[in-house]
Amino acid sequence: MAKDRKSRKKRIEVKKGKDPNAPKRSMPAYMLWLNVSREKIKSDHPGISIMDLSKKAGEIWKGMSKEKKKKWDRKAEDARGEYEKAMKKYERGQGEYSKREKSKRKVKVKIEKKVNTC
Repeated sequence: MAKDRKSRKKRIEVKKGKDPNAPKRSMPAYMLWLNVSREKIKSDHPGISIMDLSKKAGEIWKGMSKEKKKKWDRKAEDARGEYEKAMKKYERGQGEYSKREKSKRKVKVKIEKKVNTC
């Protein structure tokens, strides 16, 4: 007797697309600090490459005192709280973006109806 052979087709998993209306995630403390400090590091080291700038920023961050890091940790925590609030609003459908999308959908439906009736 011959064995039943299963097809060897690979299963294709469909990824969910990212919703462009969803709130952006909050940044960690290091990234908040880097965004503020990047220009100062560039001015202190003119002609520095992006890769070297990243290395230098990492060295500075590691050498930074705990008190200074706590300041940025608090800012990151605040940003995380704001993100969570925005996400809750978004999930309930009350975010500013979701309201805009609903109004755009209504306009599209009205336009389609006018085109079809002509």
